Amino acid sequence: MAQQNTFPDPILAMDYHPNQNLIITCSKESLAFWSVEVIDDSYLTNGRSSPSGMNSPNAESVDMGLQRLKLTKRLATFDLTDKPKFVTCIAFLPDGSIVSGDSNGSIVLWDIYSGKILRVAKSVMDGAISAIEFNHLTETFFVGSVTSPVLIELDQKFNEVNRNQGIVEVVGGIRTIAFNTSGIMFIGTTKNCVLTSGTNHAHFTFATMGHSKELWGLCVDWENEKFLTCGTDKLLVYWNSRQAEWYKEVDYACMTAAFHPRYELLAVGTDVGRWFALNSTTREIITMHADSKEQFNCMAFSPNGKRLAIGGQDSGIYIYRLDEQDNGTIRFSKVGKCIL
Repeated sequence: MAQQNTFPDPILAMDYHPNQNLIITCSKESLAFWSVEVIDDSYLTNGRSSPSGMNSPNAESVDMGLQRLKLTKRLATFDLTDKPKFVTCIAFLPDGSIVSGDSNGSIVLWDIYSGKILRVAKSVMDGAISAIEFNHLTETFFVGSVTSPVLIELDQKFNEVNRNQGIVEVVGGIRTIAFNTSGIMFIGTTKNCVLTSGTNHAHFTFATMGHSKELWGLCVDWENEKFLTCGTDKLLVYWNSRQAEWYKEVDYACMTAAFHPRYELLAVGTDVGRWFALNSTTREIITMHADSKEQFNCMAFSPNGKRLAIGGQDSGIYIYRLDEQDNGTIRFSKVGKCIL
């Protein structure tokens, strides 16, 4: 094991070079190339100082008991007029060349020997580039940003090949991109989701989906043996035992929910004293009521399905009666409020 103090700023990304004995690190205003060398075994004496010439500011010896390593740092050379505030991610071409993404939304091709820029594509994305990955099957780059769900494909000369805007905004921005050996793409997002696509990378499905903020509500759909979660991210997610089946964005943080025992009906309570009911199949909101200025913490339908009780932060319990109309719709009528 070797340890080296690099910069006073956080390391944002690092990787081993696939062909060279190098470690590449990204940080604030810097891209560094670290060569790793094994020192002659004659220096393997615990407590002995480093041999002459190894106490330079860019080198450090590390005693590992069996080996001593020397890490030597070389910094990449930026154009001072376009130096980014952060270098955020790296990827490798088949020939071993390094490509970096940065906070300017630009990507840069580097010479690993001189540390100089070979090619630049400026403002590829509007925000900082958070992920860049090379697909060895298509021989193209895929670039993403945490500021949007847009995925951009570039050839090796940094010409845009495709811009995929079909990723839904509910997943957030793109945080990471990866490929398996078959060319299947996986995308990790800022809102706790993992997306996957086929080798054409045109359509994405959820591999996993989660809430990006606090999860408050959980209720079971006993009729269909499924369940729903909701939280402060204003998202309703309906699950089977393996994965999310559907989701719905709403205008309020959702704190509690309940399924009707017989109808395809779901009631949801919010953090602002409002509650609403929606059709659990079409996901259409059919009614909304405002009873309080404080959040609702719990709600439940009666066993016969004719009453709905809602408990709030204001110590009140609100009771509603359900009546089925001639056209098959359900009408909610307020019965009263119980004060604890």
